[in-house]
Amino acid sequence: MKIIMIRHAKVDMEWEKSYDSEGWNKANEEYNAAPIKDITEHLKSDGFTVYISSLPRTRATANGLLGERELIETPLLNEVPNRAAIETGAKLPKWYWVARGRVQWYMNSAWQWETRKMTRARAEELVRMLIEKNEDCVLVTHEFYLYTLKSVLEKHGFVIKRSSTGRIKNLERIRATKKDDHCGFCTHNCLLSNPGCDIGRERAKKEEV
Repeated sequence: MKIIMIRHAKVDMEWEKSYDSEGWNKANEEYNAAPIKDITEHLKSDGFTVYISSLPRTRATANGLLGERELIETPLLNEVPNRAAIETGAKLPKWYWVARGRVQWYMNSAWQWETRKMTRARAEELVRMLIEKNEDCVLVTHEFYLYTLKSVLEKHGFVIKRSSTGRIKNLERIRATKKDDHCGFCTHNCLLSNPGCDIGRERAKKEEV
């Protein structure tokens, strides 16, 4: 079972340097409705089921990367919303709203529309569904949600492979494979960092998408 996670393409929207609380919430609504920038690459996805979030930028990204094909939309892949952390008419920098909102999310503050516990619960629901279906799939989703999703997949015995470190970039592909699949079904579940069997090494090197 192979899972390819892709962060959506860059959104064609210019953010202001500062916002009051009402402006921040409105800007996030505008961002959710904004188009993506043109995609110049194309990926093969034959044999993979493709899932997208309910936000239009993931559908546009999937169509641009994978061509016109069947897409399964699910809110389980939606981005974690970032509500203005306080109500104020004062204009505060964009970084403040991002950081303060994510701190509230991490602390499970009921002020945010979704808490860390809620995000993890829907990631768990998604992963359980994917494991039950046991199919190769592509998930087109969002940066902040991906950090939680990666953690939940690892908890369920998946090996995560990235081509870079740090923040997840637009259109970055992150691969997740069950340890047994990753290692050619050998019993000791070898990892790339622990070479193990030749079959595991060769299978792990292949680019599926």
